[in-house]
Amino acid sequence: MNTENTALSAQSPAATRSPRTPNWSKGDDIKLCEAWVSTSEDPIRGSDQKYEALWERILQDFKAREPERQRNAINLESRWRIIKKEVTKFCGKFAQAKALNPSGFNEKDIV
Repeated sequence: MNTENTALSAQSPAATRSPRTPNWSKGDDIKLCEAWVSTSEDPIRGSDQKYEALWERILQDFKAREPERQRNAINLESRWRIIKKEVTKFCGKFAQAKALNPSGFNEKDIV
């Protein structure tokens, strides 16, 4: 057995990583969005929230909605970036379609 390889593998980042969290379900995404809206639009706190504190409050709200999921604030923030990017794309395409002003169409038809 090569002791050099053993020492290297013991120090590798893969050996020190925490276990991978489960994949996100559609329900998890919805609960994250609900927690984000609820926390970010809190009339008491308003926009006067520090970034880290905001995500800790979002985490607490998410845990109240989804207690069996083991997520941390970093997991939520990372997933939120993905969701936000896709929502922004959708909003842009929706605005383009709406600007065409098709006769006889309402917003539901455009979607």
